Amino acid sequence: MASEYKTKSTPQRKPALLGRLTLLAAFVGVISTLSYALSMPMMIRQSNPDLGAWWDLNQFYFMEGAATALGLLVGIRIGRGFVSDTAARARGANVALVLAIIVLIPLMHLCGDAARIAWGSRVIVTQGVTIGHMHLAGKPLDKVLMTGVYFFKTAGFAALSGLALFAVAAVAFIGTGKSSEEQTAAA
Repeated sequence: MASEYKTKSTPQRKPALLGRLTLLAAFVGVISTLSYALSMPMMIRQSNPDLGAWWDLNQFYFMEGAATALGLLVGIRIGRGFVSDTAARARGANVALVLAIIVLIPLMHLCGDAARIAWGSRVIVTQGVTIGHMHLAGKPLDKVLMTGVYFFKTAGFAALSGLALFAVAAVAFIGTGKSSEEQTAAA
């Protein structure tokens, strides 16, 4: 009877560093994007004027940095899926993460500038439709929509860069040394 209740325990897999960093970047991005779109520093200033003033000056950079970091991490994670050699995948991801940290600030400004390129006249049409149909909630909803699109465009450009960083890093390790299967067979 006791044997019926015994279950095989499966090893618990801890989230990898890239997964944790991706979640952190997404969390910071959502908070700062909503804060920027909804003018949250004004509410913060009512209870803590210094913190509200600091957040008002820096929330855009948090949003842009989180979008760039999220895009880089997503690009690296996508790139890992294309490599079958586990040793090259792990080493390439580690090197690409270090390269991503190095290029984060310059890439943040470059991706932000690229994301500011407008789609054309459809932006004004969308804004008019949104505000026209929702008289009271139209303007804040439009700000959230525009800020969210900017965030995702920035993350998209950074994802392409992250994929390129991983490709450069993985190519350096593919074919150099033994694969993980050969290492375990030799041991």
